[in-house]
Formats: sequence, C-alpha cells, structure tokens
Amino acid sequence: MKKQIFPVVIGVIKKEKKYLLTKRQSPKKEWNKWQFPGGGVNFFETLEEAIKREIKEETNLEIRKTEFIPKVFEIIRIEEKWHGLLFVFRCFPKDNNLCIKINNEASDYGWFTFDEILKLDSLLGTREIVKFIEENNY
Repeated sequence: MKKQIFPVVIGVIKKEKKYLLTKRQSPKKEWNKWQFPGGGVNFFETLEEAIKREIKEETNLEIRKTEFIPKVFEIIRIEEKWHGLLFVFRCFPKDNNLCIKINNEASDYGWFTFDEILKLDSLLGTREIVKFIEENNY
C-alpha cells in the first residue's frame, strides 16, 4: 500500500454565534456524523480555491472572503490507513441570505452553537476545530 498524507480543507461559516455543519452521508454508517463542510484539494489547486469550490459544491454558497485559521489539524485513522492534514478557513459568504442546498455528500445540515457542537455525534476533528476557534476568537 502506498503511504500518503491527504490535504483537506475545512470551511467554517458562523452566523449569529452558530456554526454551519453538514451531516455526512456515506456508505460507511460509522462516518455519517456531523462535520464542517470541506474536502480534498485537487492537484494544481490552491487551498483557498479548494475551500471555495468545496463550499459551493456542498452547500451552494459562494464565498467572497476566507481567513486561514493558523493551525493545521491532523487526523489519523489507523483502521482505514488514512492520514489527513486539515487546513481550516473561516468563510464569509457573498450573500447574507444563506440559501443552503446540500448535495449528495450530506443528508442534512444545521446551525449549532459551540455547546451544541460539543454534544453532537461528529467526525473526528470537528470538536477540536470549534474549540480552537472559540478559544482564540476567530
């Protein structure tokens, strides 16, 4: 098996003290958990281009501005032999209306407070990201 580390972009959209999360839809039921939208980076694509594309694909929101969160999160899933580096961006949509339309990668979406996220059945890294953002006022 080829050893590889995967770069992943994560988009954090916050509105009135609530964060946008999507519920992953996967054939592997144990992965159908709440998460921040995001995904893999394509070859020759910048991290900012990747997060704008992923947010558009997964939520139908166009992003006007991003801010890189200066911490790289690392997720290792030994069972799946997967090692990811998560690059997190605060994302600011072009439109304040936020007409969200999820694609087939998610079964649901919702707006959650910090305390609610800590109680959700979420993917590895979700709580760590929101804790870092809250502790550092991003």
